[in-house]
Amino acid sequence: MAPTMNLRRLIGLLIAAAPFGVILFSLLSDARLASLSPRGHFLYLGYGFYFLGGILAMLNFYLSFLRHRVHRLLGKPDGTYRFVSGILLFGVLSAIGLMHLPENLYFGIGALIFLIVDTGGIPWLIRATWKDDSLWNPKKFVCDQKQSRDRLSEEKK
Repeated sequence: MAPTMNLRRLIGLLIAAAPFGVILFSLLSDARLASLSPRGHFLYLGYGFYFLGGILAMLNFYLSFLRHRVHRLLGKPDGTYRFVSGILLFGVLSAIGLMHLPENLYFGIGALIFLIVDTGGIPWLIRATWKDDSLWNPKKFVCDQKQSRDRLSEEKK
């Protein structure tokens, strides 16, 4: 592997690990943004982000793993099943919301679960693209683009 490719993958891993770091920091420390606002504005924002992120994470999990099974359990033929994509990158809102909430172990564990099951989240994106060299290797990406242009020009002839 080229050094550039390794650096890109390392950066990808660090980005994917960042939400987990926020949650672990939140679980292990007393630092909260909720204590900065005397009126509790951050608290309401935290609850909103936390529950919105949790709902979106669960929706993504349902659409990725459970929806097709429910379709089959209802006795519908596989030919009538239509895949529906989830909402990408918004399940991490639960980790952002956790920073605004008072210290609570259950909220931290919940945010960790939301982050793990959010199939539209950053960790799952890195996992899904890990073997795709066109994303991690810029030379391969340029070659793939050139091959695609050549194929399109041949098809037009």
